Amino acid sequence: MGNNDFINNYFSPEHYQTSSLYTPEEYAELLVQQYSKQLSILYKYGARKFGIPGSSYSGCALRDGWTRYNTNVCVDAINGAVVQFNAKLVAALGELESKLTGAKFIYMNPSLGYSTDFNVTDKPCCTASTTIGAGQCAPNQVPCDSRQNYVFWDAFHPTESISLVDGAEHMKPYPHFMPMRLKVHCQ
Repeated sequence: MGNNDFINNYFSPEHYQTSSLYTPEEYAELLVQQYSKQLSILYKYGARKFGIPGSSYSGCALRDGWTRYNTNVCVDAINGAVVQFNAKLVAALGELESKLTGAKFIYMNPSLGYSTDFNVTDKPCCTASTTIGAGQCAPNQVPCDSRQNYVFWDAFHPTESISLVDGAEHMKPYPHFMPMRLKVHCQ
């Protein structure tokens, strides 16, 4: 919850009216309330240990639709909404942990930048479709040869290389929310 709700809903007024009904802060609150309900249901079914990733800067995705913001880099309005969502999520996780006996929540800071190991940050590894599944890889196209150098697989999604870097980062001690390793927490 988070990134797709902003990219594919709130900041897509051509498809949804959400942005005319809520401010970014109100929408973030609505999303976090729904997320809290879903986590509470998982708790009810026996889940006690949760690793919750924060949303990354979805305003930095390679979406062609961002041209309406007159920028070819990150869109501050979108990233600002994501920052509000993450702040509200951290607070909600703290509340849930105090309310749900035995539950442990680790908030995993999102990657908000990319390692210098990735030298292709401004285009996707595959040819992005402009029709069905716009932004995702076009069918029957050969992806790039050196995908380990790319940040984006398609116009939205990170490559496996980015996911490996993020995963390794999340296995380190996490002082932001709970001072323990995710690896130890999940055992």
